[in-house]
Amino acid sequence: MSGNELGLRLRRLRRLAGKTQSVVAAEIGVSKATYSSWETGRNEVRWHFVVPLCRSLSCTPNDMFDYGNDDSDDRSGKLFHRLDDAYFDFINLYERTPVNIRGAVRVIMEGTAKARIPRRPRRGPG
Repeated sequence: MSGNELGLRLRRLRRLAGKTQSVVAAEIGVSKATYSSWETGRNEVRWHFVVPLCRSLSCTPNDMFDYGNDDSDDRSGKLFHRLDDAYFDFINLYERTPVNIRGAVRVIMEGTAKARIPRRPRRGPG
Protein backbone atom coordinates (compact mmCIF):
# COMPACT_ATOMS: atom_id res chain seq x y z
CA MET A 1 0.00 0.00 0.00
CA SER A 2 1.37 3.36 -0.95
CA GLY A 3 1.51 6.23 1.50
CA ASN A 4 -0.92 8.16 -0.67
CA GLU A 5 -3.55 5.38 -0.47
CA LEU A 6 -3.27 5.31 3.32
CA GLY A 7 -3.36 9.10 3.41
CA LEU A 8 -6.57 9.23 1.39
CA ARG A 9 -8.10 6.62 3.67
CA LEU A 10 -7.03 8.58 6.78
CA ARG A 11 -8.60 11.73 5.34
CA ARG A 12 -11.86 9.89 4.60
CA LEU A 13 -11.99 8.32 8.07
CA ARG A 14 -11.22 11.65 9.74
CA ARG A 15 -14.01 13.38 7.83
CA LEU A 16 -16.42 10.56 8.67
CA ALA A 17 -15.50 11.07 12.32
CA GLY A 18 -16.24 14.79 11.91
CA LYS A 19 -12.82 15.88 13.15
CA THR A 20 -10.18 18.31 11.96
CA GLN A 21 -6.52 17.44 11.48
CA SER A 22 -5.69 19.52 14.55
CA VAL A 23 -8.14 17.60 16.74
CA VAL A 24 -6.88 14.16 15.63
CA ALA A 25 -3.25 15.27 16.00
CA ALA A 26 -3.91 16.51 19.55
CA GLU A 27 -5.74 13.30 20.50
CA ILE A 28 -2.85 11.08 19.41
CA GLY A 29 -0.06 13.36 20.61
CA VAL A 30 1.56 14.56 17.38
CA SER A 31 1.77 17.94 15.71
CA LYS A 32 -0.76 18.97 13.09
CA ALA A 33 2.10 19.08 10.57
CA THR A 34 2.97 15.45 11.30
CA TYR A 35 -0.61 14.31 10.91
CA SER A 36 -0.98 16.35 7.73
CA SER A 37 2.14 14.68 6.31
CA TRP A 38 0.47 11.28 6.85
CA GLU A 39 -2.66 12.35 4.99
CA THR A 40 -0.67 13.73 2.08
CA GLY A 41 1.58 10.66 1.93
CA ARG A 42 4.80 12.60 2.57
CA ASN A 43 5.55 10.47 5.65
CA GLU A 44 4.50 7.00 6.73
CA VAL A 45 2.48 6.32 9.86
CA ARG A 46 4.62 4.51 12.40
CA TRP A 47 3.19 1.32 13.87
CA HIS A 48 2.79 2.67 17.39
CA PHE A 49 0.32 5.30 16.14
CA VAL A 50 -2.07 2.76 14.60
CA VAL A 51 -4.03 2.05 17.78
CA PRO A 52 -4.30 5.72 18.85
CA LEU A 53 -5.43 6.61 15.32
CA CYS A 54 -8.06 3.87 15.37
CA ARG A 55 -9.32 5.14 18.69
CA SER A 56 -9.42 8.76 17.52
CA LEU A 57 -11.06 7.94 14.18
CA SER A 58 -13.45 5.31 15.64
CA CYS A 59 -12.33 2.68 13.18
CA THR A 60 -10.53 -0.65 13.02
CA PRO A 61 -7.11 -1.36 11.54
CA ASN A 62 -9.08 -3.11 8.76
CA ASP A 63 -10.70 0.21 7.92
CA MET A 64 -7.40 2.05 8.03
CA PHE A 65 -5.42 -0.39 5.90
CA ASP A 66 -8.36 -1.61 3.78
CA TYR A 67 -8.02 -5.27 4.72
CA GLY A 68 -11.01 -7.45 3.93
CA ASN A 69 -12.82 -4.84 1.85
CA ASP A 70 -11.98 -6.53 -1.45
CA ASP A 71 -14.50 -9.13 -2.61
CA SER A 72 -11.65 -11.40 -3.71
CA ASP A 73 -10.28 -11.48 -0.17
CA ASP A 74 -11.53 -14.67 1.47
CA ARG A 75 -10.70 -13.35 4.93
CA SER A 76 -13.87 -11.23 4.75
CA GLY A 77 -12.56 -8.57 7.07
CA LYS A 78 -11.71 -10.96 9.88
CA LEU A 79 -8.06 -9.99 10.20
CA PHE A 80 -8.98 -7.49 12.91
CA HIS A 81 -12.18 -7.03 14.85
CA ARG A 82 -13.53 -3.80 16.22
CA LEU A 83 -11.40 -2.75 19.15
CA ASP A 84 -13.32 -1.78 22.24
CA ASP A 85 -12.14 0.27 25.21
CA ALA A 86 -10.85 -2.80 27.08
CA TYR A 87 -8.32 -3.47 24.31
CA PHE A 88 -7.20 0.14 24.26
CA ASP A 89 -6.87 0.15 28.05
CA PHE A 90 -4.75 -3.00 27.89
CA ILE A 91 -2.53 -1.59 25.13
CA ASN A 92 -2.05 1.64 27.08
CA LEU A 93 -1.20 -0.33 30.22
CA TYR A 94 1.24 -2.54 28.30
CA GLU A 95 2.95 0.53 26.78
CA ARG A 96 3.46 1.97 30.28
CA THR A 97 4.96 -1.31 31.53
CA PRO A 98 8.76 -1.17 31.90
CA VAL A 99 10.52 -2.81 28.96
CA ASN A 100 12.23 -5.39 31.18
CA ILE A 101 8.80 -6.60 32.40
CA ARG A 102 7.14 -6.82 28.97
CA GLY A 103 8.84 -10.11 28.13
CA ALA A 104 7.39 -11.75 31.24
CA VAL A 105 3.93 -10.35 30.46
CA ARG A 106 4.18 -11.74 26.92
CA VAL A 107 5.15 -15.21 28.22
CA ILE A 108 2.19 -15.22 30.64
CA MET A 109 -0.21 -14.11 27.91
CA GLU A 110 1.05 -16.70 25.42
CA GLY A 111 0.79 -19.45 28.03
CA THR A 112 -2.74 -18.41 28.88
CA ALA A 113 -3.75 -18.18 25.22
CA LYS A 114 -2.35 -21.65 24.50
CA ALA A 115 -4.21 -23.09 27.48
CA ARG A 116 -7.51 -21.71 26.14
CA ILE A 117 -7.27 -23.30 22.69
CA PRO A 118 -10.14 -25.78 22.45
CA ARG A 119 -9.11 -29.33 21.75
CA ARG A 120 -10.57 -31.37 18.95
CA PRO A 121 -12.81 -34.18 20.07
CA ARG A 122 -11.16 -37.56 19.78
CA ARG A 123 -12.46 -39.86 17.13
CA GLY A 124 -13.72 -43.17 18.27
CA PRO A 125 -12.56 -46.46 16.84
CA GLY A 126 -13.48 -47.13 13.30
